[in-house]
Amino acid sequence: MQSHGSSPILLSSFGMPLDFIEMRNKSSRPYVMIRRDCSRQTERKALYDCHCHWELAEFWQEVLISYPGDDISQKAASVSQLIRLKREAAGQFGGTYAARRDRIRDCGVITINCPWMVEQHLTRSETLVDLVNMELKPVHEGRACNFGHSTLATRDDMLGMFAAREIRAGESILVNRTATGACGDRDNEACDNCFGPVDASADNHPLDHPLIARLQPLADRSHLDVFTSNESTKTPIKILQQLRVDVFANQNFDTMTLHTIWTRIANNKAGSADPQRGSIDEILPHLPLFNHSCGPNVEWGTDDSSTTISFFAKKNIAAGEELFSSYLDVRGMSHERRTEALWPWFEEACLSSICKREITDSHQQYIPRRSDGISDSQAGVIRL
Repeated sequence: MQSHGSSPILLSSFGMPLDFIEMRNKSSRPYVMIRRDCSRQTERKALYDCHCHWELAEFWQEVLISYPGDDISQKAASVSQLIRLKREAAGQFGGTYAARRDRIRDCGVITINCPWMVEQHLTRSETLVDLVNMELKPVHEGRACNFGHSTLATRDDMLGMFAAREIRAGESILVNRTATGACGDRDNEACDNCFGPVDASADNHPLDHPLIARLQPLADRSHLDVFTSNESTKTPIKILQQLRVDVFANQNFDTMTLHTIWTRIANNKAGSADPQRGSIDEILPHLPLFNHSCGPNVEWGTDDSSTTISFFAKKNIAAGEELFSSYLDVRGMSHERRTEALWPWFEEACLSSICKREITDSHQQYIPRRSDGISDSQAGVIRL
């Protein structure tokens, strides 16, 4: 995890809030004071460098309570003034209350691969490819698609979906049914069989789970991701502790792993509207495996009154042809507008034939000034 142009930042050893410990042993007080002061400086710098101004204001208010003084008071007032200026600037863009709030509270970090991450967590293995192909094997009909190395191949482990046989226009290719749903509140009418506690296994590394291992993050490419101390570190750790996972003893669940999981989810989630809950973010088992094309040969949609996702062929597809979906509705957009809109997903020009042709015709490639990689989607239910 890295802030804008700075060295890697650790909020604390495990991203937990740094408490102000009161020691009764007077003889150790000088050492404790120095250590406590260094901890405060580390947390303050991390919050400031990540633009976590909202949480930085809370930080200074906590310090002010424990150590009242003009210097601390001035720092707290300075950050509060900065937040007021941000609120005024953000208000010009309008939007819902949640959107305006997130513009002020959301912070950003440049996503990098963890320096001590093992090789198996940096690439997608052939074992994973075989596992996905087993999932795609149908019970009754001949399979319509399989998983393999993409024809786009800008990276060694760039994978994609392919037609396993000839597919007719309008034919159903694949159906994904929701296996697990997670939400913050329980409906009174929900039955116990459909709404139960989650069991966690602390023995296996979470990045080895096949539903996480198949997802690719957008890392090491100056990509800006949303980050807040509370939602990115403290809340996930609290959830793990509720699941009886000792995050301090088990390094499988350190903050870098949690952030890596978040970047994979953020880069592969799909959103849909729900009349009761608003926007719903979904992680589908197979949708992230389809590469994007501005001229897709596959479309997908949610079945009526269910969370089932169906994939259909938009045209006749030959056996062995790579299958592409469109991450956004780009119909009617210019090449520059499409590139800007799709930049948060892969931060390079679309590699589809239609876009390559437009680049060739215009004799130049459009590159946005910066990534707008922070999602504007509203908070809601996440389905896995």
